[in-house]
Formats: sequence, structure tokens, C-alpha cells
Amino acid sequence: MSRTDSQQLANNDAENLFLQDIFPIISKVVGQACADLGHYPGQAELDDYVQEINELLIENDCYVLLSFDHRSKLETWLYTIVRRRVLRRLQKQSRMESLDDMPPGSSIFIVQPDQEKTLFTKEMEAISQAAFIKLTKREQKLLILWLLELSRMEIAKEMGIKKESVSPKINAVMKKLQRIVGENNGI
Repeated sequence: MSRTDSQQLANNDAENLFLQDIFPIISKVVGQACADLGHYPGQAELDDYVQEINELLIENDCYVLLSFDHRSKLETWLYTIVRRRVLRRLQKQSRMESLDDMPPGSSIFIVQPDQEKTLFTKEMEAISQAAFIKLTKREQKLLILWLLELSRMEIAKEMGIKKESVSPKINAVMKKLQRIVGENNGI
């Protein structure tokens, strides 16, 4: 068997591996890699990632596909490739967004994309804590039990009230919190 024949045979094996085993799981692996990186793309962006991985696997006579040496599970191997590709693309987008968002002639400081979200979250936490402190100890306890996702029966037992009165009391506390937050923020 000549070298070109063995290369053609390897390419055929790689193409069969791609079509039968890899192609059906690419979307799932791309979604998992994105989620693990904290990135939740829309359907169009997800489709772009899938297409990019498809092209990567079959370009240059299936060079990347031929790198699968069966030492790990196929899904693990594919996940590693996908995660690296998505991470590179996200890093590239992050650098581009930061530079593009900077107005001409502005300072060298670039606002991080999540900075506004972080500040907003901290502000909301501070507002919530200030409102929580204004509740009575009993209302605080009721709210904590509810936030811990105890059942109505467990809350009733802990608070020494009837099961039927748990929901109305929680609703009353929530309305009171909303009113306190509204008063403190001029709403």
C-alpha cells in the first residue's frame, strides 16, 4: 500500500468518525463549553460556533480529526478543542469591544464589560440589606425561612403559625420590603 493510499484510508476513517460519532454531538459540546465559560450565546452565535468547529475538524485533509488517538473519550477530546476555540474567540471579542467602545481622545482607562453589572448588583444588595434591617425580627426570620426554600409546613412549624397563614404572611413581608425600598429610593 502506497503512502497516498494509507493517507486516503486514514482520511476516510476520519470522515466516518466525523459523520457518525462527532457531528451529532457538536452542538451539545459547544453549548456545554460556552456554559462552562459563563457565556450564553444566542442561537445564531451558537450556530456560528458549530459551523466553525465543523470547518476546523475537516480542514487540511482532516488534520485535527486525525489527531484523535483514542486515549480519551471522544466527547472529552472534542470538548477540549471546542473550549479552546470558544475561549480564544471570546478573548478576541473582549479586546475588540473594549477598544471599540473607547471614544477617540479619551483616557487610557477602559471600563470592563461587567463592571456596570457588578456595581448595580452591589448597589441592589446594599438596598436590600437596608430594607431587611427595617423588618421586625419575626418578619426577618419568616423571610429567611422562605428564602431557604422550606416548605409551608416547615415554615409554619418553625414560626408557630398555621400552614394556611404562611403564604399571606410572606406576601405581606414582601409588600412591606417593596414599600421600604420605594420610600428609600424615592419611588
